[in-house]
This record gives sequence, structure tokens and C-alpha cells, in this order.
Amino acid sequence: MEDKHFEYMVIKHTFTLVECSKCKGTGTTSRNFRKMNFVQDCPNCKGTGKEKLVYSMRVPLIKALEEINLLNQE
Repeated sequence: MEDKHFEYMVIKHTFTLVECSKCKGTGTTSRNFRKMNFVQDCPNCKGTGKEKLVYSMRVPLIKALEEINLLNQE
């Protein structure tokens, strides 16, 4: 019988908030319609002024469990 070796990987997502690229952090955008100016919440950041950037990377399952302290370290 052949030996089988498995390596389990998980995806680690790291989030960071940065200034919204569309509204430049104000949380609002303006639109012109028939010579009138309308101010509304930015559709990109939903009025918060911040965008969420997500960084993803593959991590071995053992390291992920160690990082969140679920692996017994004896």
C-alpha cells in the first residue's frame, strides 16, 4: 500500500481600512441633474469614507490553528 501525504491549507484574509478612492474620505458624492446639485452617500463606501482592502494568502492548517490558539502547545 502506498503512503499518502496530505497538506491542508486554509485561506487567511487580512482586512485593512483606507480612505475611499471615490469620495476621498468625505463619505458623500455629488451629482448634477438638470442644473441642480444633489449630495448623496458615496456608493463605494456607503457613506463611511473608508474602503475595506482584503489581503488573502494560503496558510497551512497547523499554522492557522497555532495563530488562533486552538492547537495544544505542550
